[in-house]
Amino acid sequence: MARKVKNLSVKTREYVDNSGVKKANWQNIGVVMENDQGKQFMLIDRWVNLAGLPDFSGKENPSAVMVTMFDVDDYKPTQKAAPTSNNDMPF
Repeated sequence: MARKVKNLSVKTREYVDNSGVKKANWQNIGVVMENDQGKQFMLIDRWVNLAGLPDFSGKENPSAVMVTMFDVDDYKPTQKAAPTSNNDMPF
């Protein structure tokens, strides 16, 4: 059975909080999975339109979208929960 190894996220907004600290909002767009043979693959949510994501690089006419990979917390389920999205489906 495949397991989730990374969450894929994109930055959707940058802002400065009340303390003057620069922060960002992130949106999960998919996951990196690993199968029983150790091969990795990505599952990207169907709603994602990479062309519609904002650019924070500061470059003129950027041609790429940066997707950040975040570690998945060590998840040790105590009971089976119903999937809440395609990211939770056991492929």
